[in-house]
Amino acid sequence: MADRRIADRFDVEEQLEESKLGVLSRARDGAAGGRTALVLEIAPAVEDDMLEGIVRTEAQLEGCADVLLSYASGRTSEGKAWLACEADDGATLLAAAIDARSRLEAPAIAGLVGTMGRVLAALQGAGIEHLDLGAHRVQVGAGGPGQAPARVFGLAWSMLLPPYASGASADGFYGEPGYLAAEICKQKAPSVASDRYSAALVLWASAAGKPPFRSSNPLMTLRRQAIEKPLRLDLVRPALGGVKTLQAALAPQLEKDPSRRPDLATMRAALDGFVTEVGGAEAARAPEPPAGRGGDAGGRGERTTVNLSRADLDQALAERKDREADEQAAAAKKAEEEKAAAEQAAAAAKKAEEEKAAAEKAAAEKAAAEQAAAAAKKAEEEKAAAEKAAAEQAAAAAKKAEEEKAAAEQAAAAKKAEQEKAAAEQAAAAAKKAEEE
Repeated sequence: MADRRIADRFDVEEQLEESKLGVLSRARDGAAGGRTALVLEIAPAVEDDMLEGIVRTEAQLEGCADVLLSYASGRTSEGKAWLACEADDGATLLAAAIDARSRLEAPAIAGLVGTMGRVLAALQGAGIEHLDLGAHRVQVGAGGPGQAPARVFGLAWSMLLPPYASGASADGFYGEPGYLAAEICKQKAPSVASDRYSAALVLWASAAGKPPFRSSNPLMTLRRQAIEKPLRLDLVRPALGGVKTLQAALAPQLEKDPSRRPDLATMRAALDGFVTEVGGAEAARAPEPPAGRGGDAGGRGERTTVNLSRADLDQALAERKDREADEQAAAAKKAEEEKAAAEQAAAAAKKAEEEKAAAEKAAAEKAAAEQAAAAAKKAEEEKAAAEKAAAEQAAAAAKKAEEEKAAAEQAAAAKKAEQEKAAAEQAAAAAKKAEEE
């Protein structure tokens, strides 16, 4: 990718990420003497005043060496917005190591503990909420933590997208669901406690080699983040030095209710116990500031957006919040309409099902009635046939009896005639004999 240039200014060395915010690359800034920078080519539509607002907001953290500040913004000749952020030479993202299932050893985790503690303190002191803190917003050396200082960036990049709202697409809200605070996943207001939750997840994932919640569907990850508890780290990686102390320090910050999370001082004290246990004090100390930090604007390259006053910036941020509120209201209205349409469709489907069931019942009753009528008709016909057959049999029997009676009478008459004839003959014979005598 060395031959790709951005805004005729940045020579790309390596593409590090492609996400809903856009394409993030490590590049050389030609307007700053070839110094290394992280350049975000922004995907969402964004106004110039918002880009300047991000740069100005992050500038409040210039005193923290553990962060990388967005220092310039502008547009390409095609009108595509970009942000340039400080970076260390040859650096990459912690997310790349975690995605490769690399698990950090205790000293490297101790280094991250130090980084996270100081970054959270700086954010809290400036009244800034990161809200997209995750392994994808932590710069480390190409060989992992220890090769270059671990530093956090994207400090105000959450301004580029609205917060999660019901009905939003996976690309329609700020934050990586695998590291997003539970309350944001539930559409509740974020706070400084939200960044402590996300920082605890970064440390958990660095030790485990994966975030506690990950699904192929980002919205499913979001739902799991809102309700599920991470597994105990001492069960996921029992052989890690100091793991029980680390688990005890992280668990309270992973409470789903932000009001139950201990304050930052308590969190840092608990994590310092882990650092001491593993002998990680040297790894956990603050790094030197990024190269070029503290110079004039020209040292980092001239800003390409207009220079706003604080009042202009506050107005721009207020307008952005109003737009986000409108977008949330529109999303809520759309969700309500979709719900109403779904309920109507369900009611129509239920009614159609009931009508179908009623029709099937009526058809079944009609068929049963027809069967009963056919059975009754058949029974009637069988009864009539039986009665007819019985009558015919009775008539035949009566006729036979008559015939037998007539035959008997004829036989009796013939026998009587025979007897009378014999008697007459006997009488005639007797008379003749008497005559002869």
